[in-house]
Amino acid sequence: MKKILSLSLLLIAGSLSFTSCQSEEDDLFDSSAAERLAASKVTYAKLLPQATAGWVMEYYPTNGGSWPRGNGYLLLAKFNDDKSVDMASLNEEMTDGKYMEDTSLWEVIADQGPVLSFNTYNQCLHSFADPALYETGLGLEGDYEFEIINLQEGAQFAMLKGKKRGTYTRMTRLEEGTDFKEYLTSVTDFRKKVFDTTAPNNLLITLGDKKYIINNVADGFLSFYPEGGDAISETESHPYLITRRNDNYHLRFRDAFELEELEKSVQELTYDTIQNKFIGIDEETFVIEGYPVPLFVKESLDKGNKFQMTTASAKSEKFATLFENMRTGLSTTMKYTLNSIQVLNTTADSTQQATLGLRFAYRVRRGTQTVTQNFTINYDVTYTADGFTLSNMNPGETGATVIEKVPELTAFANALATEFRTEHNGTPFNLSTVKIVAASDPETWFVLSYTN
Repeated sequence: MKKILSLSLLLIAGSLSFTSCQSEEDDLFDSSAAERLAASKVTYAKLLPQATAGWVMEYYPTNGGSWPRGNGYLLLAKFNDDKSVDMASLNEEMTDGKYMEDTSLWEVIADQGPVLSFNTYNQCLHSFADPALYETGLGLEGDYEFEIINLQEGAQFAMLKGKKRGTYTRMTRLEEGTDFKEYLTSVTDFRKKVFDTTAPNNLLITLGDKKYIINNVADGFLSFYPEGGDAISETESHPYLITRRNDNYHLRFRDAFELEELEKSVQELTYDTIQNKFIGIDEETFVIEGYPVPLFVKESLDKGNKFQMTTASAKSEKFATLFENMRTGLSTTMKYTLNSIQVLNTTADSTQQATLGLRFAYRVRRGTQTVTQNFTINYDVTYTADGFTLSNMNPGETGATVIEKVPELTAFANALATEFRTEHNGTPFNLSTVKIVAASDPETWFVLSYTN
């Protein structure tokens, strides 16, 4: 992967516009360095409170690559004219997943340049430098004083740099009326939705003409390796944060990727709610998306995993009628209480026609006991780019006996001998459930749950 792209910390975020050039240069040095520094202190002290709704800070304690020091943390800050600052945070590591807020003091001081100092203790920020946390006696090694790299009147973004650790913190102006708790809660909920650590499927990154498999999204890092590469030796992990602005969610990596073939850096993506994917702000070939559903279904079945349907599974009205008639027929005629229908790979040999089985698991009374038994109906299966096609229904010896006695089961089984599309059921980022739709009739569909 290192041959394809290299990571470099941007000295200035690509999204910032630095317009420091001036047409009038003749009086640039009329004042001394000390006078210019004093003037910048006054200017920055006025500009910070002008964001009356506050700022969201993309805060990274260090430039490290491991949890928790290398993680990103969202901090909200509202700078007030009286030199107080209201801050808020919500994260698993430092606030135990609970909303936290605190008020302290701030000022702009002079050092080698203007420095934003949070000069009294604020639990939301100073806890990152608390030596009592973690084993090194340095806490998370975070900064609470920042060189002001760029801060301009009315600008949407500002950039700070940690005075000790040198880690960059981008600040984004919040929209008027932003409620701190609602903002942090919505971003947290969105992140958990798209990067659900319980999801059974991988995700994909497209970067230029290369693809990468995201195999882990835990602990605030995206870990990925080249498609077709080795998941152990070629995996790299990169911290990121998700923010919200203009009602859109944005994902920004701490470090920019140098896309050599395009001779440009890419760092930030925005979530497209229509396409259900993250798309690069400055480069549309930079994409994070869910794994293709048809491919996920086939690969899962090939690996021996299963999909399952129960009475409670979502179904279209048309398919629910077929299902209920079949379930009632089994109960009335055979005294079977249907538990579930599992979809599984039943191909005996790789040289043979691929087959897919429907395993009907049911409860039945045997003397004084209730036992669980099953029978399987097999189909020839052909996988397509959109899903799969079932044909040549074969109930087997046990299934044939049941089908012969329960006509409703025959109708159900025959209805499944057709072509299906496989779709995500809510979000392509989490394929714990998938939607199966008859290609010839969109009103015939049902939802299957993934199971090991």
